[in-house]
Amino acid sequence: MKPITCRKCDKGLVKVHGQVCYACRLEEIENNAPDEDATDEEIVSYYTKQRALLGCRECEDKNFGYEAGMKIENGLKYYIMFVQCVKPECNAQYMDLLEIREMRLRDVGIEESE
Repeated sequence: MKPITCRKCDKGLVKVHGQVCYACRLEEIENNAPDEDATDEEIVSYYTKQRALLGCRECEDKNFGYEAGMKIENGLKYYIMFVQCVKPECNAQYMDLLEIREMRLRDVGIEESE
C-alpha cells in the first residue's frame, strides 16, 4: 500500500488523507508571524497558541506542558518556549526558538522620531 503524503507538499507522511505534514504546518506558522508592531506578549501568545495546535514536535500529542518567554541578549530579543510532553511513550523535553527580533528604541523607552 502506498503511504499517505501531505496534501500541500506531497512529500511529508501523514496519517489521514488530506492532512498537512508537520513541516508544512511550521512553514505556515512562520509565514503568518505577528507583524513588526506586535508587542512581546502578542508574539509569545501567537506562538504558544500555534504550538498548542501542533502538539509535541516529537509525537504530535497535544498533552504537554510549557513555559514561554523572551530573553534579551546583545540587542536581540529571543522568543523561546520550553516544552515537556507528558505522554508516557514520548516524554520529550526540548526548547523551541520561536523567533528572533532586533530591539527597537521604544523597547528601552525612547520614542522614535519620524
